[in-house]
Amino acid sequence: MVSNFGTDALCSLMGIDFSEEQLRAITAPLAPSVIMAGAGSGKTSVMTARVATIGNASANVSSIRTPLI
Repeated sequence: MVSNFGTDALCSLMGIDFSEEQLRAITAPLAPSVIMAGAGSGKTSVMTARVATIGNASANVSSIRTPLI
C-alpha cells in the first residue's frame, strides 16, 4: 500500500464504490504505472484517487507525468 490512508476513507471521501481492480491500481506501490481500461470504466477517478493517495503519503506529486495520447 502507498499509505495508511484507508480505502474505506478514500471511497467515502470521493463518494465512489471502487472495484477490487480499481483499489489495486489506487494502492499499488510507488512505481511507474499504466492504467488501461475501456471507456466509462473509471480511469479518471482511479488516477485522481491515486494522486490523492500518493500525496497523502507525502511523496513528490510534482514528479507525476501524464502523457497526452
